[in-house]
Amino acid sequence: MISSLVAALVLSLSGQGGASWVWSYYDGDGAVVLAREIPDTPNLSAVLECTPGSGVVHLTMYEPDARPDFVNVTVGEVSADVERVAGDGLSVRLGLDHPILHAFGQGHALTVSAGSQSASVAAPHPRLMSAFRSACR
Repeated sequence: MISSLVAALVLSLSGQGGASWVWSYYDGDGAVVLAREIPDTPNLSAVLECTPGSGVVHLTMYEPDARPDFVNVTVGEVSADVERVAGDGLSVRLGLDHPILHAFGQGHALTVSAGSQSASVAAPHPRLMSAFRSACR
């Protein structure tokens, strides 16, 4: 039932944001994923992933290209320097209770800065972020 509700929410949000970028929710294969993507293409701008029950979120941005040891993540008034981790993009790990994720769930855009480069994504709908957080707890 929750999967049906989330799928309906994803479909209802598919028109928001630029071009045809949407936030999509996936729950399966031992992971919960929120992906900012153009559906049915390989285009991704950001992915939040967790193992259910872990309380840890792996955030990956596919821009910028720089890979310094530490990056700055800013959401609204909240900002933190976070150590980069291995991944197929610019990746960091955050605790589910981190203020960055709380602000992101409140609808503020997320910006990752790596050196002189930065990239931003609009926040998912708060209900979609809430479903992600609940599954990760």
